[in-house]
Amino acid sequence: MSARFTKDLADFMKKLDRRMDAVFLDAVGVALESIKIGHAISGAPGQPVQTGNLLNSWDQKVHSKTTATLFSTADYAEHIEEGIGMTVRSAVGGFHSVKMTVAAWSRIMNASVEKVVSQEGE
Repeated sequence: MSARFTKDLADFMKKLDRRMDAVFLDAVGVALESIKIGHAISGAPGQPVQTGNLLNSWDQKVHSKTTATLFSTADYAEHIEEGIGMTVRSAVGGFHSVKMTVAAWSRIMNASVEKVVSQEGE
């Protein structure tokens, strides 16, 4: 292999690695937004908001380049997401945002790929 080819290949791998990181981080951000306030990609309605405690309890932790956790610190979040512990729905939120976001993960990833590629160009 020529030195030029080796350098071009190394540059391509760096670009690919940077794009993969950007796509993953963007997708995690979209998923968190989908759970918290809803998103058009997932169709999720977001959290039922009365006091803001549930909405503000959601956060993310990135563990590695390919693994992240989205979580709520509110004890009652699981019950609300399952529709068990709350009977009143806010006009700006609803139930099942986590399930809808998980079901839309491939669409979220595809949108993130398109976004990152369009920002960087081919």
